Amino acid sequence: MTNKFSQFIFCSIIAMVFFSCGEKKSMEADISKMAVSWQHLENKIESEHYVCRAAFSFKNTSKDTLKYGNWAMYFNQNTLRMAEAKNANIGLVEHVNGDLYRFVPGKDFKLSPGDSLKFSYEYNGILIKDSDAPKGIYFVKNLEKENEEVVVPESVYIAPFENLNAIFPDAKALSAFPNAANIYATNLSISQLPKKDVGKIIPSPANITALPGKTILNTTTSIHYQKGLESEANILAESLKKLFGLQLKIQEGNSTSTNAIQLNLTPVGITDKGDEAYQLSAKANQAINISANKPAGVFYGIQSLLSLLWADKSGNEV
Repeated sequence: MTNKFSQFIFCSIIAMVFFSCGEKKSMEADISKMAVSWQHLENKIESEHYVCRAAFSFKNTSKDTLKYGNWAMYFNQNTLRMAEAKNANIGLVEHVNGDLYRFVPGKDFKLSPGDSLKFSYEYNGILIKDSDAPKGIYFVKNLEKENEEVVVPESVYIAPFENLNAIFPDAKALSAFPNAANIYATNLSISQLPKKDVGKIIPSPANITALPGKTILNTTTSIHYQKGLESEANILAESLKKLFGLQLKIQEGNSTSTNAIQLNLTPVGITDKGDEAYQLSAKANQAINISANKPAGVFYGIQSLLSLLWADKSGNEV
């Protein structure tokens, strides 16, 4: 009797250990093998309020069955209030704090190897652009236990916002969305201004007088500057080299050549503009002259000169 009873107990223990091991294997399936994708489905109007519908899709790429348990998927997203869950048995998305949300699987969440599952949910509000989509998706298993662990999924895909009709349920809002068609329609009303009404210098000078003839800059043009304007002369030389390939000689003092640019500090009689006032003179067969009350004015005069230049094969004309 004793031997038979002992054998029965031993067999029962073996059976229980075997069952326990099988259950443990299911719980420790590699959750990182669950591929995650997300897409915006639609913005809609319900009872005069906007509601956004989105969806997560999960695919099991492992060799084990993945199911609900002590795990959740966390992500960051533009903060919106969650709508009522409609399929909580599969799972639910809940707001944790700030822009942090999480997906918690329900009792019907189960993925056999190779299977996929799509879970849709809703926000009170709208999502309209790629930056509104979830970011930083990760899993946490063994929630609130000493062996809690963060697991990063091997595959995450966020679908772009491409369906404008789903993004803008209001036809008026959609018609105002910038695209090739409505930008073209808007630009049809734009007319070209007459050349006489278009300024060549921005911002527009207090006074400008157009004279006949041209002033041409070439490789023999030199830059002359009054003492204290060496920095401005270097700025002009570097700009001409960068924009037009002209490498001009710089020299302190006044020029006696007509093929020169002269920078001077001298009262220009425009006191209301302060340090930024300048006078720019470019006459045919004469040196270009930029005069100002202060170096700041010379600098602005240089910018105006650069805006007047245009390149041709023989030189740069003003």
